[in-house]
Amino acid sequence: MQTSQFADLYQRQMIILEKSLTQSALSTQLIQNYLSAFYQTDSHFGKMTLRIGQYCDILSRLMIGAKLTNALFITACNPHSQLQCTPINDLLQIQLHKQLTHYSPWIYPGESIDPRNHWPAESSYLTLGIDLLHSIQIGIQFKQNAIVWCDVDAVPRRILLR
Repeated sequence: MQTSQFADLYQRQMIILEKSLTQSALSTQLIQNYLSAFYQTDSHFGKMTLRIGQYCDILSRLMIGAKLTNALFITACNPHSQLQCTPINDLLQIQLHKQLTHYSPWIYPGESIDPRNHWPAESSYLTLGIDLLHSIQIGIQFKQNAIVWCDVDAVPRRILLR
């Protein structure tokens, strides 16, 4: 993806920099990897795959059913994109789940998947009803480079935290 395409996604607010940042510290390749990833979970409406910038009908139905207007898709695995062993990632995911329960009872386990299989799938959670500010705070707390956040329009956006 070329810089002009990133600029277009930024203009359409599919990539959002955390408000205190003026430029991302993340490489163009890493951002591209995040944008091409699949964010999957199961729900009572069936399997859901979130794609950055693409409307998700199942997510919309989940939010409407819960009478909520936003959602966070996040992992605690591999902080700052530094590969960790499975036991450490599992512990981080347990801590993340505990944190998410303070904000919402609507938590769905899922996975962040690299479609090219260059990066291992990461255990993740879709959590309904966490506003953008708290979503950013949780992402920073768990040392993530970015999070996926959706507003009432059910269009996933990549929020860059570094």
